[in-house]
Amino acid sequence: MADNFVDIDGLRLKKKVRAIITNEDNEFLLIRPHGYDAHSWTFVGGGVEANETDLEALYRELKEEVNIDKIAAINESSLVNWFAFSERFKAKKNVDYDGQHAKYFHVCVPNATQIAIQHSEVADYCWSSDAEVLNRITISKHREIFNFIAEEFKLLQRA
Repeated sequence: MADNFVDIDGLRLKKKVRAIITNEDNEFLLIRPHGYDAHSWTFVGGGVEANETDLEALYRELKEEVNIDKIAAINESSLVNWFAFSERFKAKKNVDYDGQHAKYFHVCVPNATQIAIQHSEVADYCWSSDAEVLNRITISKHREIFNFIAEEFKLLQRA
């Protein structure tokens, strides 16, 4: 089984998985985790646990955060986003690793999928058009990631 850390350039990075989720009508599912600004949204995902593969973690996070267990299609993106924390952040959060290493997936779910959020982690969810996604995601790096994956899997409806 896979370890839940990756070593890059001497940094110990926690493995994460994230999903760009669409339904069959090409609407995108976004979540607003607790602690996010009321107008800031992001993607479903979380940490890979010890002895868990990336796909196992993805399926677990989909079920935990938004109660998705039926998937029409899943594809792994070529994009990996990794970054190191500042020493100040590491001390504030009391983490024993240096940053995060996130793999991204495109997940398509049936239109009839009923979302039920994990209230302990997620404050809200919404379905959005591709144009609305870019207005709802306020973190510029997340917008870049969305654009890359949307292009990679031909998910964009706008001209």
